[in-house]
Amino acid sequence: MSRPFSAVVLLTLAACGDVPSSPVPDAGPDGGPQCMAQAEICNGVDDDCDTVVDDGCPADGGSISIGGGGTSSEYGGTTTNGMANTRFELTCPAGTAIVGFHARAVEAINTLGAYCAAPTVHRRAAGVPYQYEVLATDSSSLPEVGVEGSGAAVPDQRCPEGQFVVGVHIWTGSHERGDTIQGLTAICSPYEVTGGAGAAASRSGSPVELERIGTGNAATATTAHDFSCPEQQLINRIVGHYGPWPVYPDYFTVNAMKLDCGTLGVPVVSAP
Repeated sequence: MSRPFSAVVLLTLAACGDVPSSPVPDAGPDGGPQCMAQAEICNGVDDDCDTVVDDGCPADGGSISIGGGGTSSEYGGTTTNGMANTRFELTCPAGTAIVGFHARAVEAINTLGAYCAAPTVHRRAAGVPYQYEVLATDSSSLPEVGVEGSGAAVPDQRCPEGQFVVGVHIWTGSHERGDTIQGLTAICSPYEVTGGAGAAASRSGSPVELERIGTGNAATATTAHDFSCPEQQLINRIVGHYGPWPVYPDYFTVNAMKLDCGTLGVPVVSAP
């Protein structure tokens, strides 16, 4: 299933870099007009006369890379009712990150899947210096992990268009037969491309919280946990365990999870 996502936050690119206080003439090709070197300002012109147009500016249409990043603590338990739980991974394809969840849940989370999308640089049609936005493209869905048929289907929880999951609220429950995950809320954020020629980066904007998945159970002692990726990172992988629910062992639930973040790297124009 594929669904395009639209833009996030607008930016204005400022001229960067040290340049002479007065233009320095360079000879034009084949004895043509001289190029007057100035700071590159992302305008479709070779301002600094190095034969590369907009070098160092964000690359329009370029895929934003996702490298290594931070990792959360492991929440919940990996053994319940005396049974070692089954390990699972929800890992987005390379170059993509989580933009939402689909699940089956009631008081706990019975099955959990994720939606992923790729952050991509896009130049707006008008304005000089150029203005850029981040699109979320190439959406994909990771199948739900857990035991099929458990729990009840809940509404999909997806970030607003152009936003990615950057953090979560997690509720864990402690029971005499083990610990479990009692609830999950995704925190989404838009991203903006910032900086002028030679200085491009991604950073998060204002966060948006989605609805909670899993209502919790009164028979367990509940603890709330908050996790957010560091600046310029977003969640692209969840590792966890599912097994018998400590409260009622006949039901299977997600009982543990840990979240991995990936660091964004904005592609820039460079000499071929």
